[in-house]
Amino acid sequence: MFNRVADWCTWAASAFAAVCSVIAIVAPAGGTNRVLGVAAPFAIGAIALAASALASRRVGWLSGALLAVATLAILYGGLLAVSLPLRLAVEGTCPKAAPSCPLGFDRPITAGENFAVYASAIGGVTALVLAFVVAEARYLRKPRPNQQRTYPPLP
Repeated sequence: MFNRVADWCTWAASAFAAVCSVIAIVAPAGGTNRVLGVAAPFAIGAIALAASALASRRVGWLSGALLAVATLAILYGGLLAVSLPLRLAVEGTCPKAAPSCPLGFDRPITAGENFAVYASAIGGVTALVLAFVVAEARYLRKPRPNQQRTYPPLP
């Protein structure tokens, strides 16, 4: 079934996931990059969404399975991105002026890492909302007017 809304939203969600993957790699450049692990789930989600868009007109169940894989990958990437500030808040950070951190402490989050976390979270939520719109547009079937159920008259 040809559905333009689902096609456009699938490609848009794939683009958002790909951009989040690139931002997670590029934004913290030049320093520590503790957000680098976010890039792989977002890239897998972008690839699965693109494959879902290409398979939507041929095999319906494969498109749905790829959409589910992409949703889980993007959700995992978003949770992984948001876990960095939470982990640093719970474990604690050492002062910036310290030459080395004591055992169990980590360096404070940098501006590049902070931008990557925000961009990954916002882009991931946007991609998930678009994937939900795709699922609604593609798999929510409305009855056609000529196929509505008619009930016999009561005696």
